[in-house]
Amino acid sequence: MLINTAIFKRYLVDPTVNKVRKVVETHWVRDLFSSYQVALRDTRFVVFTSAMIFVFSAEFALTNYIGVHLHNVFKPIDLFGVHVDGVRMMSILLIENTLLVVSITFLVAKLTEKRNQVYVLLLGTFLYTAGYGLAHHLTTWYLLVIVIFFATVGELMQTPIISVFQAKLMPEDKRASYIAFSSLGYSGAGLVASSGLIIGVVLNSMMMSIYVIIMGLIGMLLFYLAVHTRIFKQPIPE
Repeated sequence: MLINTAIFKRYLVDPTVNKVRKVVETHWVRDLFSSYQVALRDTRFVVFTSAMIFVFSAEFALTNYIGVHLHNVFKPIDLFGVHVDGVRMMSILLIENTLLVVSITFLVAKLTEKRNQVYVLLLGTFLYTAGYGLAHHLTTWYLLVIVIFFATVGELMQTPIISVFQAKLMPEDKRASYIAFSSLGYSGAGLVASSGLIIGVVLNSMMMSIYVIIMGLIGMLLFYLAVHTRIFKQPIPE
């Protein structure tokens, strides 16, 4: 973080820093809500952020519902001489995800850079949510490894495109308010994923898997509406 700070301080050029802004004395609570209100007026950005909540909740469930589910129902095995129970299986999946992100990020980017970015986003989102959705139900170690592989590939396909579109949808002079509002996409996804532990008391693992996939499909639809359709008045900047 210190290295990042030094690099940003030295090389990052923000065209908004020199703009004069009239400062009005107001209460901090009112100022907080007025900042969110700026982004809330942008329907397309609200739809885009809502899509992030639906989609990212699938991955956040790995350390919530999926971890608890594996702890309760995963039958311990000896994998290459190592005793693996439910908790260790979840650790293996997290390690797999990390190693894949480190090793194949540039390969996935190279394979998708010349494709239609909207379709890459939708395909990546489908792989992402389907993979993590199936992980809610599966208990066989090699099937879990396979679905997390596809989920991670989907993550690498969608994440850069989401970041690009998110940046394009933010007006330069209102970027701070938009970034503050967009953080709700991640905190909201964490909240939805955590609520899976409560919903899982009522639904079995198969129903939870279907529930997560349906939420992912809703997120796909919202992404499509936000970045591809012309139902919004404001166009996406190039």
